[in-house]
Amino acid sequence: MLETFDITRAQLAECHSILGVIFFLTYLPSGWLSDKLPTRWLISVSMAGTGVFALWLSTAPDFAQIKWIFIGWGVTSGLTLWGALIKGTSLLAPHDQQGRFFGLLESGRGLVEALLASIGLAVLPTSLIVLRRARAHLLPR
Repeated sequence: MLETFDITRAQLAECHSILGVIFFLTYLPSGWLSDKLPTRWLISVSMAGTGVFALWLSTAPDFAQIKWIFIGWGVTSGLTLWGALIKGTSLLAPHDQQGRFFGLLESGRGLVEALLASIGLAVLPTSLIVLRRARAHLLPR
């Protein structure tokens, strides 16, 4: 990632710090916003916005743009997603099943993260092998 975007570890850490500050500033108003706007709308806007910022990141932008992408992710995740996700889960679950539904939510998130990390770990070595072979064919010694 550092090589692709031509940034240093310190610059990447700066981006993550920006994301953390945005999360800190947006979590509280997220609850208020989820009470004012429809849950489905907030989650949809959040997912679409996060996807747009991810597409922007896929264009290998410069560091200034990467910071704006992380700010956007902070807003679309912290402000519009979490409050709506918590509210949606609590509205979906019967009063006596709240614990079970929130447990399923967190278990599902953990399972998806583990699955995506496993896929990434499987794909990365394969892609490196393919790149090395392609480079060997394109640039014979």
